[in-house]
Amino acid sequence: MLHSFILLLNYIALIAVVSHAKNTLLSDEVLSSDGRNGTLTFLESQNKLFRLQFLRRQGTQNDLYLGIQYMYGANAKTTIWVSNANEIFSGSLFLKMEGNGRLIVGDGSSDKFFVVNDRQSSVFNSASATLRDDGNLVLTSPNRSHFCWQSFEHPSNVFFPGMKLGLSGIDTQTPSNRVLTSWISDGNPSPGEFELGVNPNQPNELIIKRRGVVYWGSGEWKRQNFTFLDFPAGSGANMTNYSNAKKAYFSLSGGSQLGNGYSFIRLNSRGGIDAFIWNATTKTVEPLAVVVCDPDEALRRGVALSGGCSATSKKAPPPASSLAPAIAPATLAGRTWNWRKHLARWKLAAIVSLVVAIVIALSAVSLFNRFKRRRGYRRGT
Repeated sequence: MLHSFILLLNYIALIAVVSHAKNTLLSDEVLSSDGRNGTLTFLESQNKLFRLQFLRRQGTQNDLYLGIQYMYGANAKTTIWVSNANEIFSGSLFLKMEGNGRLIVGDGSSDKFFVVNDRQSSVFNSASATLRDDGNLVLTSPNRSHFCWQSFEHPSNVFFPGMKLGLSGIDTQTPSNRVLTSWISDGNPSPGEFELGVNPNQPNELIIKRRGVVYWGSGEWKRQNFTFLDFPAGSGANMTNYSNAKKAYFSLSGGSQLGNGYSFIRLNSRGGIDAFIWNATTKTVEPLAVVVCDPDEALRRGVALSGGCSATSKKAPPPASSLAPAIAPATLAGRTWNWRKHLARWKLAAIVSLVVAIVIALSAVSLFNRFKRRRGYRRGT
């Protein structure tokens, strides 16, 4: 009985050590594309809806990207952020949270590397990177009191709840405009021809540019949504517009309080806007007809198109990801942890179990001696 109890304690201790998925990369920790030497291959948000990992273009062997995927169903996922769209890597890659506060992607076989947070305003030593439950990758100071950098401030082609698209520093000589940038194709996250952002001359309007030239405008903001963007009643999804003398931006809501899922908007590779709405009843992400315009028509007319281009509008295809994990889940399942890397943890688990076993044994001996003394006392009387 005692032996079985000790084995159970050992099992519980080992499960506690190895089964918890990490959502944070601490200073000097490494995440890799192949899991070599027992390293982590992904970070996973605590709600298990998002993963940060190296992704491979389908149909290629070498093109790798660091990205965040939204896992919105049992086998359904879509890529909502890519860090190195302009820097294609190949081979065995690693992501390291350096002690000096830089988060870098590197090629293990050469000196080539890419700094994820290269536009960070302030750097803290011993910072950490955390994948939050809203899909935002954040770098925080050692005491977790300050965001040094966050992926939501550097969007790719997806507008996700919690992000802001728009202008800042309007009152300065160097204002900035945070925009979505299309992929070059549905399967290639390299920057494409189109950008979606706020109109600098009319901050309550969204525009799409093709190679720097405006080809589409949303029209003016009408209270809760645009006329072309008709979110279903009860979906909880809507856009918000804010502006003052210093900044003007749009934000999107449609969060996980609605049955553990998110609604989002995507600028596709053809210059159209796709919207995907979380259905809390069916637990699926459903496409919504929004904007499917012909950029060449704008060039022929010599004037920007507007609204939803309803004559050619149609529902977007399902938001499936064309990027696959660099290392297949089946490969991970059969991979064992490097024993040297985790020996200290196993030793700690064994020591804890041994201490518990000794305490139980001493308690049993003490109870036995007390029983013997009581029995001897009764015989003497």
